[in-house]
Amino acid sequence: MKRHFRPLGCSLSGIGFCLISIQGLAASESVIISEKVIGHTPSVIGINTGEMPRESAFPEWVRALGVNGVRLRLGVKPGESKGPSIASEVELMLLIKKLRDNAEAETPKLWKHPESTAGESLDALRHDEIELLATITCPFSFKLLGPEGQTDWSAAWKFWSAYYAQAYQLARRHDVCRFQLFNEPDHAASMKLTQAEYSVRLRIGSDAIQAALEDVSKVTGKKLDPLISAPCTASIKAFESRGKPDTRDSQIGWGRLSMRDRHIRLDGKTDPAYSQFQQYAYQQYSVRPANFLTQLTELRNQVTEANGGRPFPIIMSEYNVHTAKDFSKLPTTLDSPKEFSALGSMATVIAGSGLDEVYFFRLTLSVNPENNQVKKNGIHQVNESGPIPEITGTTRAAEVIRLAASALTGSRELLATKATDEIRSAATLKNGVLQVLLARTNSVAQSAVQLKLPPLKGGHLLTYQSVTEETFGTTAILQAEADGGRVIVPLPSESVGLLSARPVASTLPQVIGTIGSCSTSEGKLLTGGKERSLTLLTFPPIDGSKKESLFLRLKSRSRNSNSVPIHLYLTEKTFLPGERQAVLLPISRKPLPPEVQSGLNVEGLGRGLDLIGGFTVNPDESDTLVEVTRSLNRTGAKKQYSLILSRDFRQQGEKIEDQPLEWLSAEIIVYR
Repeated sequence: MKRHFRPLGCSLSGIGFCLISIQGLAASESVIISEKVIGHTPSVIGINTGEMPRESAFPEWVRALGVNGVRLRLGVKPGESKGPSIASEVELMLLIKKLRDNAEAETPKLWKHPESTAGESLDALRHDEIELLATITCPFSFKLLGPEGQTDWSAAWKFWSAYYAQAYQLARRHDVCRFQLFNEPDHAASMKLTQAEYSVRLRIGSDAIQAALEDVSKVTGKKLDPLISAPCTASIKAFESRGKPDTRDSQIGWGRLSMRDRHIRLDGKTDPAYSQFQQYAYQQYSVRPANFLTQLTELRNQVTEANGGRPFPIIMSEYNVHTAKDFSKLPTTLDSPKEFSALGSMATVIAGSGLDEVYFFRLTLSVNPENNQVKKNGIHQVNESGPIPEITGTTRAAEVIRLAASALTGSRELLATKATDEIRSAATLKNGVLQVLLARTNSVAQSAVQLKLPPLKGGHLLTYQSVTEETFGTTAILQAEADGGRVIVPLPSESVGLLSARPVASTLPQVIGTIGSCSTSEGKLLTGGKERSLTLLTFPPIDGSKKESLFLRLKSRSRNSNSVPIHLYLTEKTFLPGERQAVLLPISRKPLPPEVQSGLNVEGLGRGLDLIGGFTVNPDESDTLVEVTRSLNRTGAKKQYSLILSRDFRQQGEKIEDQPLEWLSAEIIVYR
């Protein structure tokens, strides 16, 4: 195979290319952003992953999503372990002391990472400062209570030691301090769990987890304060009794039961200074913002009242627009404008909900083993036909969550906004960066929206990204009008957008051209097409310690009638002039079977190859701008990188375009 090298030119002319189709629009709708701070966003915007399989590249896709939290599904099986037969609480306490005194030696024997949740995957997430919420459930067949309601002390020891060992190892190896012991105890699928069994499990399991965190803190010198959340109900209405047979709460609601008993210690004594859990957790699926806020206000009032009139942190450990069961009855998917725009609309509501943490559901479109149907509320395409599942592309909903995470993570100041009726908005401020998340769920003929920004001190770079039926992942650089912070952005039918205003020392950018480029095609720099061509672009060293704003600008030629989705990867391997192309080309097309379901063209993702993200190339626009700030600044050091452009098989049944994209020029645009 011949490989082609050609230096790509760079030019500062036309840097405002993204403005033409935006600034020329007339806006009949508006959003006014105030300086008034009305609250704070959640500290964690996370994603439910279910699994983190060994040797998978799942952490790469989580990082590209931009979330700062992951909810893991783990389990304990104390019934499978052998243990001493004990008959009293005194004997239990002696065994607990012995295990705690020898935790460093004994806990690795009691728990090891399962294949579905590999240690290296969790290490990769923690390396990127992504918080881990470990939901550790126990089979309902294991009982802590006997037929007469008495505690089975032998079972209690097995249960306590299993939770202690797993919590100790997760805290010791990955600094995990967020835990749950249940997932939807009020759900019909949990029919075998009584409230009495739930209460004793929470009391014993919580004691084990908090003991583990205390012991790890002593060993490591780290301060790992527990953030255990309960009851983790399937319904926001589960605080009070609903009186239904399948909810098993005829006498008291699951929420009130949990709040009533949360000061009870392992020995059964009440201690107001002790709490079995530190956050109230529930799960919800909704597309109705007003209903969502009304129900959350009611729940918050109930929790506050049960806490003696004092506020108590609330988290939502699962959220999406539909459950998998409800979604299976609908013709739409999370690539449908109706659904992903609704998700964006709800994200603007979540911004001001007062929730401490929110975890979207879920990472992958996995197959449900119970009915062999794909869970349509997953946000990434995945090929599960091989021994290691491979994520192959994002849905539009994933791109919406990426915008929401950018605007909401980290307890940002929430600013007051006033928007035209058909637009939902949330404005946030942190470290001088203003971001405005916009969502439209209706259809319109005219898409322009005028934003009135609050006063911005000093120079600011204005950028805009959007997710529509046809496009995602690209950036436009804007200019505010001279009359004081007015800017016009497009928000077409059923779409989501994000405006960012970040402080810069100068609004005049530096332009860095490539110093080398190559392709698997013959004669031109091509990506995609029948040959599945790949292109690599090598740039001079970039200093990640300066924390500059960085954008990849591409000029292309397309013979396709539709937008083409491209994946952008980063590698430290380079291709320089004068090198032997056939030998040193550091990219290769991964062999794919003829009847491919879905798959990536590149190999080594997560092992020397990093995912930056995806974007679309519009056939009507020859210039494309993609933000690469977070990926190039990730190491905080001066390094030389290459970027790889690939047209991957993103989902099963996808038709790849016959004609490849041709790259005419590439450059990094730098704002300091």
